[in-house]
Amino acid sequence: MEMAEAFPNVMITGVDLCHPPIPNFPKNFHFEIHDVTKGQEYADEVFDVVHVRDIHAGMPDYLGMLVECVRVLRPGGYLLVKEIEWIPRLSDPEGNAEERFPAICAILRSFAEALNERNLDPWVGLNLESYVGNVPGLSEMAYSRHLVPMTPWSDDPILHYTGRMTQLAMAILGGTMRIMLMDHGESDPDGRYEAGIEELKDLTGEPVWFFGSVVARKAGELGDPEGWDSETTDAEQEQDADEDQ
Repeated sequence: MEMAEAFPNVMITGVDLCHPPIPNFPKNFHFEIHDVTKGQEYADEVFDVVHVRDIHAGMPDYLGMLVECVRVLRPGGYLLVKEIEWIPRLSDPEGNAEERFPAICAILRSFAEALNERNLDPWVGLNLESYVGNVPGLSEMAYSRHLVPMTPWSDDPILHYTGRMTQLAMAILGGTMRIMLMDHGESDPDGRYEAGIEELKDLTGEPVWFFGSVVARKAGELGDPEGWDSETTDAEQEQDADEDQ
């Protein structure tokens, strides 16, 4: 939604498993429901940009999903990918997150083990550069890692806001983990997760984690879309696919 508002002359297609709780979309935003684990429901070379964010926990074939994303990209189009690393750390590189936040570290470690038991790779974020590097058809790739506060401990306005949003997301994440953790053998996943959330209320430890990010470009030159008309609006000349599943 933020992208649609920031770029009003770009047509954006959002994809997820269910409809987001948003009553009204901007005119340049179109939402579709489908399961990307079963492939992309689009023809070849239809999007200028494909954006993939935080979906590896439900993606049994992450590499295959990326290959499909490149298939639907037009030549010269861009693939943007971001995934979390799931390993709590401290802002002080000499600090020990396992000692400072043992409950949240333990429950996230159990979650990673539960993902692995379901043949889901919990370490996509750590290995994102390798995943994208193995996708055929890309001519350029830039990889980076970004530190994100887990709580709003930073005085920097942007990092403080990011930490606040992360803290809110963490508050509801336990519910999405519950079934996997119970299948993993956890007898009280809610209680253990709540203990971890309680730890994070203490901002003095300055917990952080990292996200891996990739910007890659499909081989070829980005030209005018098929059927492009100089009389059409800018919004009709560009498309952006955003997957957030």
